[in-house]
Amino acid sequence: KLAAFASQTCGGTITVNKYIDSVGPDSRGGAGWTYNIAGTTKTTDSNGQTDAVHVSAGSNYTVTETNMLSGYSYGSASCKNQNGVSVGTPDNANKKVTGITISDSDIISCDFINILNKGSITIIKDSQPDSSQDFGFTTTGDGLSNFSLDDDDDATLLNTKTFNNLLPGSYTVTEASGDFVSWALTNLVCEDPTNDSSVDKTNREASINLAAGENVTCTYTNTMKGVIGGHKYE
Repeated sequence: KLAAFASQTCGGTITVNKYIDSVGPDSRGGAGWTYNIAGTTKTTDSNGQTDAVHVSAGSNYTVTETNMLSGYSYGSASCKNQNGVSVGTPDNANKKVTGITISDSDIISCDFINILNKGSITIIKDSQPDSSQDFGFTTTGDGLSNFSLDDDDDATLLNTKTFNNLLPGSYTVTEASGDFVSWALTNLVCEDPTNDSSVDKTNREASINLAAGENVTCTYTNTMKGVIGGHKYE
């Protein structure tokens, strides 16, 4: 019985902490991340932490991230003991830390950092016919700013505007209505992989719900009033 008791109490524990982008109290990764901790599968709780796994004193233990949530990329990992001393060797290419040595009563914490994939919003101006007319746009949402576009061959002002490195969230882009009375907004469409953005052609507004790592493109088509499309036959 004494030997059995000793086998249960000798050794230490390994716990995984999940962080997003950087280590800090406000960067906890939340629930649903799965790890193989020295042969035992554990999933993080709402605080981004797994239950501790008890292991016998020894070496060559490995902790591996086995389920990465969608919208994230793997960043890095490191482990340390209760004294803050690094243990094990990070193998970031394979999403794990290997060669972890455990002594009696060691408390090992492994921090796994994943990067939230940033998205982008692209606005395209399509004038019918092509024109040097400038079209102004206002925006809402972190990372966006007001801008203008036109649709001609002059590179001074482009017909496309892209905002990169955007966090998931809600954004709006609105075409100004008073600067170009000779033009009508005849079409407004957004290509959204998750199909949860919407357009309001009457108010010239695109409401964009950007998911992690998503790239949304919206095209504003303006037609000069009084222009009739057709083909000339000789």
